[in-house]
Amino acid sequence: MEKYYMNRNEQSDTKDFEVHRSTWSPECPHPALPENRLDLWWHSNCGTAVKKAKETYTNVAHRINWCYWCSRECHTT
Repeated sequence: MEKYYMNRNEQSDTKDFEVHRSTWSPECPHPALPENRLDLWWHSNCGTAVKKAKETYTNVAHRINWCYWCSRECHTT
């Protein structure tokens, strides 16, 4: 199980709201600042964390995506 969060700020290029692993990852050059993190709690995989984000933040659900750098296996283009 890992802890996940969503960045409350949209990405300037894609307008996506990115979901990140809370565990520090050297591959991720763009973690959200602590004050911009919306906690998604603990999940067994990236799929369930994104599902939780989309259920919780329904107004932006269509723009929620994974961080390309720390969760490439779940990132969609």
